[in-house]
Amino acid sequence: MASPVFRKLALAGFSVIAIAALMILSLPLLASTALIRDRITQEVGGLTGHRVEIGEAPHITLFPEIKVRLKAIQMTDQTQRSRVFLKADELEVSLSALAAVSGRIEFTAMRLVRPVLFLDRGNGISLEAALPRSGHIGRAIARASRQMENATEADKHKDIPSRAIGTIDIVDGRINLGPEEDGEIKLSALNGKVVWPRMNTALSAKMSGIWNGETFALEGTAEQPIMLLAGGMSDVDLALSSPLLSGNYEGTFSRAPTSHGEGVLSLQSPAPARAALWLKLPLMPGIAPGQTSMQARVSGDSGRLKLDETAFAGTDVSAKGALEISFAGDVPQISGALDFDFLDLDQLMAAFTSPPPEKMDSNERIEARRRLPVGLDLRLSASTATLASLSLTKVASTAQVKDGLAVLDISDATAFGGVVQAGLRLGSETWPYTGELRVLATDIDGKAVGDAMGRPNRFPSGTGTISLILEGKARTWRQLLEQSSGSFSAKFIKGSIPDLDLDAFKQQMDARGFFGLQLIEGAPLPFDVAELETTISAGTATIQKAEIRNSEQLVRFTGVIPYAGRSLALSGTLGPSLPTPPAPATQEKPAGKGDIRFFVGGSWNSPFITPVFVPALPQR
Repeated sequence: MASPVFRKLALAGFSVIAIAALMILSLPLLASTALIRDRITQEVGGLTGHRVEIGEAPHITLFPEIKVRLKAIQMTDQTQRSRVFLKADELEVSLSALAAVSGRIEFTAMRLVRPVLFLDRGNGISLEAALPRSGHIGRAIARASRQMENATEADKHKDIPSRAIGTIDIVDGRINLGPEEDGEIKLSALNGKVVWPRMNTALSAKMSGIWNGETFALEGTAEQPIMLLAGGMSDVDLALSSPLLSGNYEGTFSRAPTSHGEGVLSLQSPAPARAALWLKLPLMPGIAPGQTSMQARVSGDSGRLKLDETAFAGTDVSAKGALEISFAGDVPQISGALDFDFLDLDQLMAAFTSPPPEKMDSNERIEARRRLPVGLDLRLSASTATLASLSLTKVASTAQVKDGLAVLDISDATAFGGVVQAGLRLGSETWPYTGELRVLATDIDGKAVGDAMGRPNRFPSGTGTISLILEGKARTWRQLLEQSSGSFSAKFIKGSIPDLDLDAFKQQMDARGFFGLQLIEGAPLPFDVAELETTISAGTATIQKAEIRNSEQLVRFTGVIPYAGRSLALSGTLGPSLPTPPAPATQEKPAGKGDIRFFVGGSWNSPFITPVFVPALPQR
């Protein structure tokens, strides 16, 4: 019994050895045939759906694995052979030995050396046009496209072919924009790997390269690549890393009929402005420097994108809210609402105009942004904010930039113990620019205002209201104030004016000479009401009403205050407080008997006062 079994085992072993020897001995013969060489190029073309041309004879290596090295590769469109969209110095193909022995060509890996992809929209060469329309991949895409029209969501992935693809290595590739070698190099030093085992499995890729002078690395996975190429939806995971920008997107994506996606997007950048320049995106003036990150749940397509649950974080600022970006117009339109913990309103102003200089007598031009790269319609709120040297809390504001009009409106804010509202409008369609500035502050603490303005000894204390309206056309911030028209008013109650001693004032008046304001510094002047009303025309304020009143004294002023030159031309009276109601504001107040008359001239910083004597009229 043992002998027949032994003979059978020996025969089986001899058969295996003979078959292996036959395979090894037959490989040179099989690989050297013109049939195999032609079939490789046919298979590459059949897989991609494009015509493949080889400039040199293939080089075949048999051990330790079968590899075919093709040089001077060129891919052209099947319908327009003169339209070259891919060239490569070398294509190395690894083949399955078992498939080769049986006369079949089955790739296990490919290696493209120095490939160049040419994209030229002017000649109809784009990524869309480069997609396979025929061949194994093209037929699978067409089949999946037909499936999507008729099948249910659960059946859409059932009939995707399982044909093997393998691994594709890219070595020193680049992408050119324009016709062949004359085009601009958009991407260079591309190195990476695409792993796609079979058509019905996930595709993953890792790629590094140089774009616009900066290195980057990109990793991605598409769970349903054929469905994605056919215009269907696929789960995708993308990650970008570079010195200027890192990001990740995890969600779904569809490229047709318009690019559509829904998922979670996160971005981080150490220099947002430089990152925008690198990506050649519209650069908004006033972008905050320093480390910045953003995360949002995004949804939308190439026409409109929504960012819900948006969270921004920067070096000194963080915000949450929701945004919507529309790409339908000439420039992107950004709308939505953001809630900041801190908001720099000066930086926000820089988005649509050059900020005011520290000294408003500067001749710096008002640089309204004539053609902003984006349109804005944002509602902004903040726990705290700064505007120039002012500190604000509980801020509600809007920022709008559209059709040559830029608007920054603070509808509500708390400052100086009261409520502040302000608005700036700049129309940049014509030159000089049209500007409008409005400020309304109610129930504010005058002392806090004086401290903030750096003039604690020249601003009245007490609770008051301030209103400023300026409108005009100007090329510089100085002209805006010197040539504008509008009004200014202020009213404070139950306070005092520091360093305005009326007793010292009367003593200086009795001396009958002019004197500086510093000579009457001393005790404060208490008041029940301090009120100022002016009209502004061409940068000059004309006093309509100016009174400082307490239970004993009444001080009145009339005159003009030009902004240009910072001069003063005021006449005033000091007399007893009258119990009778004051005359209307438009009527000049007559001086009472015994009132002290005086004139205030000089400059804002160094005013002087001189008595005014009215000669006694002869009695008739």
